[in-house]
Amino acid sequence: DIMEPLGYVDPIFIGLFLVYISISFFGVLNVVSAVFVESAMASAAHYKDLRIFESRKAKSDMVKHMRDVFKQIDEDESGEISFEEMDHFLLDPQLRMYVESLEVTVEDTAMLFQLMDQDDSGVVDIEEFCAGLLKLQGDARSFDVHLLIFEVSKLQKRWDKFVLYVHDMLDEICDGGIPVKGPSGARGASMGHGSLVSGRPSHFVDADARPRTTGGRGTRTRQLLFDDAHAGRTTRAAKALARDAVREDVI
Repeated sequence: DIMEPLGYVDPIFIGLFLVYISISFFGVLNVVSAVFVESAMASAAHYKDLRIFESRKAKSDMVKHMRDVFKQIDEDESGEISFEEMDHFLLDPQLRMYVESLEVTVEDTAMLFQLMDQDDSGVVDIEEFCAGLLKLQGDARSFDVHLLIFEVSKLQKRWDKFVLYVHDMLDEICDGGIPVKGPSGARGASMGHGSLVSGRPSHFVDADARPRTTGGRGTRTRQLLFDDAHAGRTTRAAKALARDAVREDVI
């Protein structure tokens, strides 16, 4: 009905009118959508700030609760708690539940005390107590697990290098190729220097010199090692015993 009069004037006006209505409709729709999107983003930002505020408030309330627990444990009001005070406090089931309300599972009192006593002073002050309980709350976080895996991996690599080093040293010792000091000294050229007499180390594992020992397992080990080297053969048993002896001396 609206477009019919326009058709009497000129049919092209009907097309122009439809274009105008379409542009207006989509323009208004975009404005309404933009308003909704802006409102949603503002709500999300406000919700993020609200979560941060709630998290800080929860942590503050938790620390306040921990300080109350610390005052309950500190019977002599010295500002520090000893292992005896903590153990006595956790023997009471009701007081134990008071600590477990902090989301900290208490299974081993001695271990819990050691984890909180960072400076190994034998006592825990209120700062160590709160920091320790905050770290022990709940389950292990993903960051803690990955940090533990990383540290174990580094330790494993260092241990592998040490084992390869010891194996190489044992092979050279069994072949009579490096000087060795007495039982109390370091072994190998890279582990120390023996006293030289006439340009030769004081002890040398070869067919001409028998190493001096002081008895015990090391004596049997080095005696077997010398006998095998002197006979021109090195058995697996000799290597195993020598490896144990070097590990005992080095570690």
